[in-house]
Amino acid sequence: MKRISKLLACLWVGAGALVLSSSALAETGAWTPESSPPDVLENGVVASLPNGKVILAGGIRSAGRNTAASAETEVYDHGQNTWARLPSMPAPQYAATAVSLADGSLLVAGGFDTVGATPFASVPIISNAVLFQTTSSSWVKLPPLPYAETGATGTLLIDNRVLLAGGTDTNGAVNSAAIFDPGQRVWTVTSPMLTARTGAAAVLLKDGNVLVAGGAAGPGQPLRDAELYDPVKGTWSGAGSISEPKTQPAALVLPDGRVLLAGGMGLTGTSSAEFYDPSANSWQVTTSSPNSGQGQAFLLASGDVLTLLFTGTTRTVHSALFNVHTTFWAAGPDLRVTAPYPPTAVQLPDKTVLMLNGSTVASFGNAEAPPPNAVAIGAKTAGSPQATLSLLLLFGVLVVILVIVYLWKRSRRRDPINKTGPPHEGHDVSVRARR
Repeated sequence: MKRISKLLACLWVGAGALVLSSSALAETGAWTPESSPPDVLENGVVASLPNGKVILAGGIRSAGRNTAASAETEVYDHGQNTWARLPSMPAPQYAATAVSLADGSLLVAGGFDTVGATPFASVPIISNAVLFQTTSSSWVKLPPLPYAETGATGTLLIDNRVLLAGGTDTNGAVNSAAIFDPGQRVWTVTSPMLTARTGAAAVLLKDGNVLVAGGAAGPGQPLRDAELYDPVKGTWSGAGSISEPKTQPAALVLPDGRVLLAGGMGLTGTSSAEFYDPSANSWQVTTSSPNSGQGQAFLLASGDVLTLLFTGTTRTVHSALFNVHTTFWAAGPDLRVTAPYPPTAVQLPDKTVLMLNGSTVASFGNAEAPPPNAVAIGAKTAGSPQATLSLLLLFGVLVVILVIVYLWKRSRRRDPINKTGPPHEGHDVSVRARR
């Protein structure tokens, strides 16, 4: 009987753990639709301004098909849920690299300024660079990049300079890198990357170095290697390899200094996730995301990481919450978008994440009512009436099975027919003596 009780207890704990772990993947959070911009601008620059507003600059003016590049600039007030126009850019520009500077201004560099007659027509890549000054809401034309590019990573360094690395020129992926000095408003070519890549993930580490991971060497050539840029020495060094080749994964520096890399695109979408430890210069695989695709990551007020992964074939943004301590994922709701280009999301001062894609504008979470922590989601779902009923039914079935097994084994011990060999004579004598 003791064995049966122990087995029953183990099954009870296992059933509870199963329900709890599966409930951690329960859908949570919600998208809130916001008002659309006056004009649909696809593949433009989206950035959060110091005043909490969001700027949308340039892009392709399109109604479901390519029309023309735009220099239009619009600003969104999340508190009022309203859009307003700002002075236009000096020239049309889209698919550019944008970096918010320490003084609140916005650097926009590279990309394209014309649209082909057909969606896949080749158009010139540009070296244009401009600066949006938030204090005056005006644009300033900067010296051009040392080379024309699109798809480069842009990272604000600790000393307020900007590193642009990699990207694509007319011949394919490049390993070129350049530094922009906002004080002098000049570009300087720095050491080239170890590997030519475009569409990589780049983050500023707490020690001031820049981690660049993944990307692609060309169409259908995702990369596994990662590298570090030292702004003091102006040099690159290896940073190990990620678990699988991927381009455009979501990347985020965590409060403990590690980097979370999730999702991305290999030959198809991938859901793998891993941590980079700067102190060990190594990668460690963690629990895979419930979603796959290219995207971005943000730290929410709940302490969880929100990942937004985009599937271009279905024009769908998949959301999920990740608890870095337990490595639990909680799948969030999908959001269908209007444009085929990857959406751009920005985080506002209240930790709300605002996502823009064509005419689709939506927000996820806020500081007053943040999405629940991924562990709390599991506990809450496990404690819900539906989960409790399921757990009780499972427990009842286990009890019935164990009782049947117990009674069957007991009957076998009492039934001499089921025993092998003749009955023990001494046993029969003692039984007759007692009678």
